[in-house]
Amino acid sequence: MRFNVKVLAIGLGVLMSAACQLPQKEKATDLKSVKVPAGFTFQTSHSVELKVASASTSALTIQRPDGKVVYQGHVTAGQQSTLRLPVPTKDEKLIAIHTGADGKQTRSEIAINGDKAMYQF
Repeated sequence: MRFNVKVLAIGLGVLMSAACQLPQKEKATDLKSVKVPAGFTFQTSHSVELKVASASTSALTIQRPDGKVVYQGHVTAGQQSTLRLPVPTKDEKLIAIHTGADGKQTRSEIAINGDKAMYQF
């Protein structure tokens, strides 16, 4: 009798675990059978409009968080410059390195809001 209860309990456990398994998703066998959700784009980068201004004419380097330079140039005193920079969609900030005429460098993090960013030195 004890043996029958154990066998019954094990059988019931196996049956329940088999019934609770998630259904298997169909695997794509070729590119035509791949289903892409509506509105999905394969975009991995976007153009960010960065507006920068400085009180003095100086050199400016803009980097991604991984250190890759996306802009190197200068800003003119008292004038706002607008730059369009290609940035990976995963990046939420840029790094600006502002070098004054005296050689002093200022490093700043610039938050990206959607496709815009702004900073004044």
